[in-house]
Amino acid sequence: MDIALRYVEQHREQWKLTTADIADMVVSDNYQTRHNGATHVYFIQRHASIPVYNAIMGIHIAADGKVVFATSRFTRDLAGSVNTTDPVISAYQAVESAARNAGVRIGEPLRLISQNGNRAFVFDKGNIAKSEIKVDLMYYSHPLKGTVRLAWSVILDQVDTPDYWSMRVDAVTGEVLQRQNLTVYCSFASKNDECHVHDDHCQTQDAASVTGFQPVKEALAEARLLADAAYNVFPIPVESPIHGERELVINPQDPEASPHGWHDTNNAPGPEFRITRGNNVHAYQDSLNQNSSINDEPNGGDLLNFDFPFDESQEPATYREAAVTQLFYMNNIMHDVMYHYGFDEPAGNFQRNTYGNGGTGNDDVKAEAQDGGGTNNANFATPADGGSGRMQMFLWNSAGGKLLNVLEPEEIAGAYETSTAAFGPEISATAITGEVVQAFDDTNLPQLGCEPYVNAAEVAGKVALVIRGQCFFEEKAPSPTPFIPIEDDFTFDEIDEGGFTFEDDSEAREVFGSALDTFDSTPATDPFAPEKPRTSILSEA
Repeated sequence: MDIALRYVEQHREQWKLTTADIADMVVSDNYQTRHNGATHVYFIQRHASIPVYNAIMGIHIAADGKVVFATSRFTRDLAGSVNTTDPVISAYQAVESAARNAGVRIGEPLRLISQNGNRAFVFDKGNIAKSEIKVDLMYYSHPLKGTVRLAWSVILDQVDTPDYWSMRVDAVTGEVLQRQNLTVYCSFASKNDECHVHDDHCQTQDAASVTGFQPVKEALAEARLLADAAYNVFPIPVESPIHGERELVINPQDPEASPHGWHDTNNAPGPEFRITRGNNVHAYQDSLNQNSSINDEPNGGDLLNFDFPFDESQEPATYREAAVTQLFYMNNIMHDVMYHYGFDEPAGNFQRNTYGNGGTGNDDVKAEAQDGGGTNNANFATPADGGSGRMQMFLWNSAGGKLLNVLEPEEIAGAYETSTAAFGPEISATAITGEVVQAFDDTNLPQLGCEPYVNAAEVAGKVALVIRGQCFFEEKAPSPTPFIPIEDDFTFDEIDEGGFTFEDDSEAREVFGSALDTFDSTPATDPFAPEKPRTSILSEA
């Protein structure tokens, strides 16, 4: 610490800082990296004991006591730049401003959970967040305007999206000065550009069959003499199913990063969990987009044998256990590898138990496989140390193209990207066209259409619209009705199955029978058009 303080005093003029600029700074973190003995000291700039957002100074000291690297984001002439020390709007009003900025409306008033003086507050999540809402008073130094405004920092884990907002709300005017999304997405060029092409930057190779499932009980019987856990996965460095084979990996954990295996939480030999949960990550399927487990995680039993079938030619629901196991494995691998590059407990990594090594615990990653919150994407939310990261892995559409053409109404008319379905006939040059009607069954999730439709009469002769998930397509498709399975958050550009097309009128009638009696045969571009006005149309572009 003395080395760091001396360095700051000796170099403040080099950073064009005054004595007052560093007089009220405090240590925010101080730890040593074990693999190389380097010490990292971080300071936060303050004025009148109020911290400045992101005004961090880092002094990095080698094992021999020499400063090898230093950075400063301190604001120059801070005292002469601040606008006030007293907020005009309350912390609650700042939350209201943040909610408006995020596009959510507060229902019932939010309950105050805790308060530390008049500068730190925690509110209940209410109907706008997935976790408690933290509000702290600090300054925000605008990087372009050169102004320093008193602000409320609001952390809002938005309820209806994966977005995890960190916002600075002006404590005088209520204006949102700056916001940062703590959730990182895989982004694409446009909303309809759903096919992410890797070929421009990566080399790929064909692999032999990777869908076969071979039980490993016999191998485990011998391996158990030496090992504690087994996972049937695509192991690193295999990037994906097209890059290599699945393998049985035995005890893949790193003995230093995860000394008691991946299923421990109490820092003692023996697993606390026999499911895909442990000190570093809790992995589970979230097909209903509930952002929590429904207690159906893969169970490895007393032998911790996570050996589950995978057949990529089938629907994702048939291999959820394999998918969750893969996600559990990969998160743990990332934890263990990065541990040796300095991302350990004192550095703020993700662990439920820090095993007495410093840092803040209770922040294992929540990894959600086959998440129902979207398609063709993935995201990772990374709050401050002590808050669990949330990783969401969505399902991906098969290669397709603009196979869906909406003819009416005009405001959404046009061709949309879709995938081809593994269920039903292949897409052909002749399209099926019809009025789209949303189907409902008599369950607590009626839009899934897993049970007989209650509005069967309305659906008859039309194209049924149902939400994908929970059951197989065969259960959702009550012959003779064509149907479109869609994602839960329905917009036409997110339809992920192309429906049905047929070579000719007779083939369609053989499949759908009397349901097509209400359709008239017309030219090939619109073979089964209904006589009455249409609202939205399924056809091939």
